[in-house]
Amino acid sequence: MQRDKVFTRTREQRRVALIAGPAFGIAGVVLLSFWHGVSSPTTAELTLLGVLLVLMGGLVVVRLADRTRIDEQGLHTRTLWNRRSLAWADITGIDRVAFAAGASMLSVRTIKLQVTTAGGGRFKLPAPFTTDWGTVDPDFEAKLKEIRQAWHSGSTASA
Repeated sequence: MQRDKVFTRTREQRRVALIAGPAFGIAGVVLLSFWHGVSSPTTAELTLLGVLLVLMGGLVVVRLADRTRIDEQGLHTRTLWNRRSLAWADITGIDRVAFAAGASMLSVRTIKLQVTTAGGGRFKLPAPFTTDWGTVDPDFEAKLKEIRQAWHSGSTASA
């Protein structure tokens, strides 16, 4: 591998997050403003929903900084809450994992990469990822191949 490679959200994934995040936040603020001072049996639930929408909107935008970096030494991830670095020799698997978010027919399947460590731990990489609707990464398979090739080269070099 010649140099570091950084994986982040695709342009389309960033665009969706920059629309959805503020939309959730604005919906939450509108809901909170509308129900402020109104007394009804559902006021507490709607206030909670408003707060959750504001928080969710902020979280969507903040997650734009999530990234995965690979270099000759290993794999490095950064999210809002966590930074992690692993040497290639400490990785025993990099697999594609799919999970659904949503209810029944409206669910969106997300595909991420899951790393298995020599100690048996597992974690999902913050990027790259793809979905089957909305935030598709057309280069996901090529990125998976590039990360696996770096892992195999790095594992062989450190052995």
